[in-house]
Amino acid sequence: GGSSWALDPPRKAHDLITAKRKAVRAQPMRAAGWVELGAHLMKQGEYAEAERAFAFGAAKAEEDGMPPTQPGKEMLDAALLTLRGHSQIYYAGERTCEPDPARLADDFESYDVPAPRSIWPEWVPDPDRHDAQLDRSMGKGLVHVSKHPIILPEECAKAIQIAEDWAAANGGWLSNRHASAPTTDMAIKDVPPLLEWFNERLEKSLFPMLCQRFPEQIDHPDQIRVHDAFIVKYEFGEGKQNELSVHQDESTFSFTIALNDRDQYEGGGTFFEAIRPSGDTDAPFEARALSTDAGGCVAFGGKLRHGGQAITSGVRYIIPLFVYLDKNNSGEAPGYATKSLAAA
Repeated sequence: GGSSWALDPPRKAHDLITAKRKAVRAQPMRAAGWVELGAHLMKQGEYAEAERAFAFGAAKAEEDGMPPTQPGKEMLDAALLTLRGHSQIYYAGERTCEPDPARLADDFESYDVPAPRSIWPEWVPDPDRHDAQLDRSMGKGLVHVSKHPIILPEECAKAIQIAEDWAAANGGWLSNRHASAPTTDMAIKDVPPLLEWFNERLEKSLFPMLCQRFPEQIDHPDQIRVHDAFIVKYEFGEGKQNELSVHQDESTFSFTIALNDRDQYEGGGTFFEAIRPSGDTDAPFEARALSTDAGGCVAFGGKLRHGGQAITSGVRYIIPLFVYLDKNNSGEAPGYATKSLAAA
């Protein structure tokens, strides 16, 4: 029946992970084994756990002098670089101060998306997937837009200035950092003054705010980890990028943080194909672009299809922020995947 089926996938995923853990314990020098373990953890949505597996395997390889040419070694290094390249550089839960209550006023508009079954009649919930926030919420309250700045507008203006100065000194803005949804942008981790400022904002306001918006899915703001964060510049004009086509993010939750006011461009906003105000069950689901002035943000489940609505004049600066949780769908404590491997 349906109920027993729903319990099978997590069990199956858990058994596969257990098998892969046994395999790396038996052959710790086989790089491909660590890649396979990490891949299964990522499939289950346990990104932080996957990072631990990749790191453990890479350290083991280093320690035992694994030749860089061994099959899978290059892939293992690349996998670790991809995950750790961000989560360790951005704020990752080592709290030094309390959240800023002034930036956390509960002043948001929330939107629902259609319940999955209304789009796919044969749909069955699968909590084994990392985009399971759609399964759990049934589409309710998956998009939130702030009515006030979460980040002070003067800080946003300073961030734009730092970014433009950095681009001018370093050969301009990049347009080739992302394969699936390319943007004209700059990674925050590559600009030291931006990184220091942004990490403080993550700790004091952005992560606590996201935790407030999705209380059923995020137990504590210090569970949140950054997958990627960058400043995007949308500009109207020939040869400039002024929009982003509809896509899904590689994240559990995503933010779009506005850095400049809406009177500095026309059009724009984070576009969703079908949303309606939460609680208004009589309203139809409609395509809509949500935007805010400087310091405001739109927060949503990362697997919701969305895009950057075209601007038709001016310049729009935003920070897209992609996050995942150091929380295991399997219910296991963080660190379980490598816990018993220390003696391997």
